[in-house]
Amino acid sequence: HGGEGKHVREAPRLRGLPTFGLAMAGLVLGHVLAYLIAVPDPHHRAFVLQRTGHEYLPAMAEAALVLALAGMAAVVIRALAPGPRDGSERFSRLAGRLALVQVLAFGGQEVVERIVAGAPIRHLASDHILVIGMAVQVVVALAGAAFLRWLARTSRKLAETVLPRVPLPRAGAVPALASASW
Repeated sequence: HGGEGKHVREAPRLRGLPTFGLAMAGLVLGHVLAYLIAVPDPHHRAFVLQRTGHEYLPAMAEAALVLALAGMAAVVIRALAPGPRDGSERFSRLAGRLALVQVLAFGGQEVVERIVAGAPIRHLASDHILVIGMAVQVVVALAGAAFLRWLARTSRKLAETVLPRVPLPRAGAVPALASASW
């Protein structure tokens, strides 16, 4: 039977991509900032990073950048897509989720880095890197949540301003135009 009265809604496949991408970028940024704060001397910091298994960090930063850019693109595309727009997530909920993910990931990352590098885990407390890193992750998460909310709001406003002025062909007009040209 016909599809009258039925609303087919496509499942958002990449719904969590903006949050995940921003959390990964925030994790890397927070990681770098934490070491800059905890170990201000650049020579000592380079030694600590080398000794504690951070060789992979540049590659992780590149991957996080790609994920963050993909997440930002998803926010903009979602705002420009036709149809009803979902209400955006509350700032406190988004910031809390980002902070929780980033703090837990940072703590786990530091422990795993040391295990893999054969460095003593007890040294996490010596430079206060764990405490400083977790605090920095919360601050970065708050900034990330604010940025993501700003991007979503700005994209929605852009869509409301630009899309009503752009004449889009009706759904039935496209096949009719295609068959007429043949």
